[in-house]
Amino acid sequence: MSSISDEKKLYQRIKTLSDVFLLPTSKPLDYKSIIRTVTKHFKIFTEADASVLMLNNNNENLTPVFSIGIPLSKIKDSTLPLSTRLKEIVSRPVLDVRYSSFMNTPLIHDRKLIGLSAVFSTIPEYFHTFERDKYNNLLLTILASYFAVSIENVTLSDSIKSLKRSDEQGKCAGTIHIAGDVTEQRKSCNQAIQRVIIIVLDGVGVGAMPDAHLYGDEGSNTLGNIADVLGGLPLPNLERLGLGRIIPIKGVSPSIAPLGFYGKMSEISAGKDTTSGHWEMTGVITRKPFPTYPNGFPKEIINTFTNKIGRSILGNKPASGTEIIQELGKEHIETESPIVYTSADSVFQIAACEDVIPISELYKMCETAREILTGEHAVGRVIARPFVVKNGQFIRTDRRKDFSLAPPSSTLLDHVLQKGLEVVGIGKIGDIFAHKGLSEEIHTQDNQDGITHTIQCIRRNSKGILITNLVDFDMKYGHRNDVKGYADALKTFDNSIPEILETLGKGDILFITADHGCDPTTPSTDHSREYVPLLVYGKALKSPASLGIRQSFADLGATVADILGLPPLPCGWSFYENLF
Repeated sequence: MSSISDEKKLYQRIKTLSDVFLLPTSKPLDYKSIIRTVTKHFKIFTEADASVLMLNNNNENLTPVFSIGIPLSKIKDSTLPLSTRLKEIVSRPVLDVRYSSFMNTPLIHDRKLIGLSAVFSTIPEYFHTFERDKYNNLLLTILASYFAVSIENVTLSDSIKSLKRSDEQGKCAGTIHIAGDVTEQRKSCNQAIQRVIIIVLDGVGVGAMPDAHLYGDEGSNTLGNIADVLGGLPLPNLERLGLGRIIPIKGVSPSIAPLGFYGKMSEISAGKDTTSGHWEMTGVITRKPFPTYPNGFPKEIINTFTNKIGRSILGNKPASGTEIIQELGKEHIETESPIVYTSADSVFQIAACEDVIPISELYKMCETAREILTGEHAVGRVIARPFVVKNGQFIRTDRRKDFSLAPPSSTLLDHVLQKGLEVVGIGKIGDIFAHKGLSEEIHTQDNQDGITHTIQCIRRNSKGILITNLVDFDMKYGHRNDVKGYADALKTFDNSIPEILETLGKGDILFITADHGCDPTTPSTDHSREYVPLLVYGKALKSPASLGIRQSFADLGATVADILGLPPLPCGWSFYENLF
């Protein structure tokens, strides 16, 4: 494509854009009026600042040729070529996938699905507001260039030229009704799918995200690094689902034809916490990270806590949970003072021997701490960490309990429950969601117990969501940097997959994913900022394929909402169309 730097060619491209979208032509075209009209028009469909429409009339099926997201501040801060093909733009390092927001928005005309728009948007917390007056010309140039590329490479149908806004669309900005035939097709699929099973492998990451350096997690790659350290990590059943196609994992082949869909997901939420990871998965983004306390909790918090529980405390510092009970366990038994500690995560943890402080009292202490820790000190979780003494050793018991913040808005689980469907949480799911949005909670002792309960619940043949958290990867092995133990736990889960798949009915879809990383091969004993795996399997799905790099954990929730016929979630880009 030739340069569009001269005004004549730029005008021609603006004219092409005008023809496609029927922009007002009663007045002479000028940059400012066009950019205002274009932006207003795009907002009606997308509630975003700009959009690119690329259609293919191949076999009369209109499909997106290309979708791309560019943070507006990256445009502002980068020198982009004035004219280039999409493949050249993509190959240049001007995009930052951490903060791109992708949305597939249907464009409708006469109740026909005529295309999809790929939307540019940005997260205000991370970027300055786009200065439209100053950068109108740059944005318009890029829009015109993109449209020229699309028109040069595809055939636009006649119907697109008659695209127009109806009064109804004008009144309902951002609301699009999918064409009747598409709706009927989706309704048929939704009736066939009765239940979604989500298994969250707590802490099983698949490589550092681009912003991992901000969290001290450069080089983290939980699955990849474990495999490298051990000289291989054979996981044949996860391999069959497509795990080896997500990232290179020694011992897991990428060449086997997968049974399921595969990809990986980025986290938009600030942080790398269990709570924010699960919330984002269900449609709630955490914009501000939960507070952490590298120097221990402030005096006013500790004083308020000790006054309310009527005891002094030990510790008040960041520490490994297993190490601090070895360090302070004896003094705790002598003084009957609970051990308070934290980590790099946003947690207020209370450890106590069950023979010194009864479990019911420990839980009550945690409830007290939860009431205190609000506002600027609203930590993600308060955690009860009971232990016992066996043969002179301090051993944690399985009666850990999390007291999480309640999600700030409704989650996918709430919507499913409101529809009258079942939502069963296995493991610490109930704790993570502050016991909201669940019709049943099943607490577990370990991964194997969680797997067993999951299979039992699948056999019930219920309708709705079954979501399981398998915490041992993170709690028992990741935080303790136990590489072999971590690998063994992965193999145990892998061995359970054939039974899980065999138990699934025709109306079931299985999602396997994670909430963050927890790389046991690095010096850190904390969570790591990583991509998480995404594996999807169902007997009613079409031929497996790559789902790519999802821009948010919320894509999973958006897809489940589509599958179960729920209203769209406030965030996330559904990959429903990829599956059916």
